[in-house]
Amino acid sequence: MIRGVIFLQIGFLFFATLTYSQSPKSDTSFLATSITNAKEIYTNAIRGQERILNGSEYLEYQPTGREHPYYLSNEWSEGNIEYDGQVFTNISFRYNSHTDEIIIEQESPYRMIQLVKSKVVHFTLNGHHFKSLYSKSLPFGYYDCLIEGEIGLYAKRVKELKETTSSGKVVREFTEKTRFFVKKNDSYSFITGKKALIKILSDHSQELTSFIRSERLRFKKSKIEESLVKVVDFYLKLK
Repeated sequence: MIRGVIFLQIGFLFFATLTYSQSPKSDTSFLATSITNAKEIYTNAIRGQERILNGSEYLEYQPTGREHPYYLSNEWSEGNIEYDGQVFTNISFRYNSHTDEIIIEQESPYRMIQLVKSKVVHFTLNGHHFKSLYSKSLPFGYYDCLIEGEIGLYAKRVKELKETTSSGKVVREFTEKTRFFVKKNDSYSFITGKKALIKILSDHSQELTSFIRSERLRFKKSKIEESLVKVVDFYLKLK
């Protein structure tokens, strides 16, 4: 991503120089301004590259089968990251949801880099928007923003590693788990199901209970995320 910006600016400098060689001297001021602007963008791109490549080297997990620790896919995916005061767009990275770390690639020399977690503000990946959340009532880390407003709904995506022994060999398996949290009055509450949710949103408990019943919402593992989103969204419309 950053390399593309750098190449673009080098190309612009070449084009500007070529144009100048074919233009009258009256264009000197325009050329000087263009080159200055191009150099500034080039310098900023270099600084941005240095900024995002300041993490520690990441050692790749060696699978014993088809398992992997990454969220949704072990393929490199393009997304956006706000990191260390700068927004990086269309950058290729992976999110390790087992260690809760973002991994990027350095092209030359090639290595994988683990970003400094405290410098990550938020990122988008495969249609999901994650934020770094800090709170006494919440473990620090990246949370998938399902709803943000007066009431917030967040999902903590986790891959837990289980190791077993079979025929003298270690077998590793990742299990995906999601924990849900509701933010109200700057406090986060862990939500396990319908009762916990209605308790937090108790000022409209009757309306929520009727809504859940009329919509036939279920809070089992396969349905809980969809149901939580619908209930919180309905609650916000009552405010």
